[in-house]
Amino acid sequence: MKSWPPLTDYRRALDRLPIDRPLTPEEAIELLELRDRVAAELAQTPDLLTPALGRQLWWLDLQLRGWSDRLLVALESAPADRQAEVDRLVYARSLIPSSQRWERFDPFANVLSAVFLTGSTGLIVDIAAKFFVPGVDLFGSLAVAGQSAIALVTGRTLVTETGQTWLKRQLIRYGIGDRYWQEAGCLGSLALLGLLIAVRQVGFPLLAEQYTRWGEKAYKDNRLATAGECYERALLFQPEAIEARYLAGRLADEVSEPEQAQQHYRLVLKNPPEKTASSEDWQFYLQASSNLSRLYLLKKDPEQAAVIAQLAVRASAPMPKDPALDDGLYGLYKNLGWARFARGRYEEAESWLEKAIALEPFINRSDRAAAAHCLMAKTLDGLQDYRSALPHWERCANDAAQLGTPEGDAWQGQAGDRLDQPNAKPPKSSNPANSAY
Repeated sequence: MKSWPPLTDYRRALDRLPIDRPLTPEEAIELLELRDRVAAELAQTPDLLTPALGRQLWWLDLQLRGWSDRLLVALESAPADRQAEVDRLVYARSLIPSSQRWERFDPFANVLSAVFLTGSTGLIVDIAAKFFVPGVDLFGSLAVAGQSAIALVTGRTLVTETGQTWLKRQLIRYGIGDRYWQEAGCLGSLALLGLLIAVRQVGFPLLAEQYTRWGEKAYKDNRLATAGECYERALLFQPEAIEARYLAGRLADEVSEPEQAQQHYRLVLKNPPEKTASSEDWQFYLQASSNLSRLYLLKKDPEQAAVIAQLAVRASAPMPKDPALDDGLYGLYKNLGWARFARGRYEEAESWLEKAIALEPFINRSDRAAAAHCLMAKTLDGLQDYRSALPHWERCANDAAQLGTPEGDAWQGQAGDRLDQPNAKPPKSSNPANSAY
């Protein structure tokens, strides 16, 4: 739409009004006369009032209402010979002073604004700190830039004189005069705090989930370093994320960093899922418990391994039957049998290993439950049931290589030696724990 001169003059007069000093009577009268001219010309030629022009005029009149208190104060000093004209202009625009009742809330609004801004500053620092870590990626860099921009804009707007002037003009542009600036500032500070809380409470879990997915993709592509970085980044955003915590522990376990793996697994065990949690969370919990128990068995601490496995089994007992949990339960039963075997408690070991082997048809494992069969063979030898042990030794010899673990390699070698002389009695050990690995 082509610019209409009276409306342009009215807009320019509004933009020229000073924000850093009181208005003069001349400035106030000039502005109201320009608005009166707009009304007069529209009255003479109503066809000029198109929808587009009407919207522009509405926004300018809204800004005029934001200046109303300052205009009325300035007009109090108008010359006496122009008082009749001033009264007519004020009446035409329905200018009335703002209510005084809001002034008593100004101190509270100022205090609350300071509290909200302090909280916002802390959240900005906390949010930005999540991205300032080594190996930051493009996504993280953009997030840092966004947080820095928020901090910069907030600081310049609320602290510098230029920023405050801009903010005051924006408030007036939306019809909010001086009397309501403290309350408006309080609401704005609260809105900023609410936005940052939403980013932290809603955005962080979403970011953790995304980094976990990227980590899994990198893991499947055998880019283990990248996968580790993604898991660690996910845990920065959501330390209690059970999936990312378990996957980080699994990766550390696979690259022979047992201490770091134990740390991740322990944190999973410290925050077990709720009874109403998804089966996926329970699956990660049981797997982490199984893996941590195995690490203690490798450290020749079967008592601690048994305690961890039993706690996980008891925690999952109230859960309804779910095939997704069978793999984790298999690992726990197998480890309990292993722990009992290591202490020469062969009957108990056999019972737990039978439970583990019974789950074989329901779990999808490339090793076909080889660990349970190897341990069952050793347990039956311990019970001197050599004939029953042979089928398990055969399964151990055939499938233990698929375990890809140090104990699996040792068990496969033991199975080969045992099957070379199937009729010979296995060598006795004064300490069953020495033959458990």
